[in-house]
Amino acid sequence: MCDRIPHTHPNAWNTENNAGRAPIHWEVLAMARSRETTYTSAPMSTAIPWSVSELSRMAEEVERIARDAAVVCFKGWRKGGVVERKGDIDLVTAWDRASEDVLREGFARAFPDLALVAEEGGGTAPEGAPVLYADPLDGTTNFAHGHPFFAVSVGLMVGPEAVLGVVVAPALRTVWRGSRGTPATRDGER
Repeated sequence: MCDRIPHTHPNAWNTENNAGRAPIHWEVLAMARSRETTYTSAPMSTAIPWSVSELSRMAEEVERIARDAAVVCFKGWRKGGVVERKGDIDLVTAWDRASEDVLREGFARAFPDLALVAEEGGGTAPEGAPVLYADPLDGTTNFAHGHPFFAVSVGLMVGPEAVLGVVVAPALRTVWRGSRGTPATRDGER
């Protein structure tokens, strides 16, 4: 074992709360707790066509559209319905498709020049161009089983760079949002 890797607590693999997970590196945890951490955005390696304030406004609009789609998902939560398989383990419901329809219509109106690739209907991602990626019902298995851990997830990429992200979890009544150059928020708070 490399001597630069902090040692772990002797019972890290055996503790009830840590069963089967990687060992806890106690020195790293102590260092992290001992100083205040400042988060900054990494420098972009790809030029993006928007300013920080424009990206922030785009994130607000993406959130509004994602909230509309989340309303559709929430209406279907714990209502039953047909659950189909789209592979060995992936599930899809009518609510996935309805949520994606809301996203596609909203993004076409708000961002007509952006490509959209969504989980159910696909799409084309032009190389190097800004692309919205969306999962209209992220956590379909949880949703289908009545668990509250599902969301509408949207990200904007410019080439290999993530520049904006929104996650709306309607059953948890929680929204996460972030864009390049601004702090990420949960329900509007840092």
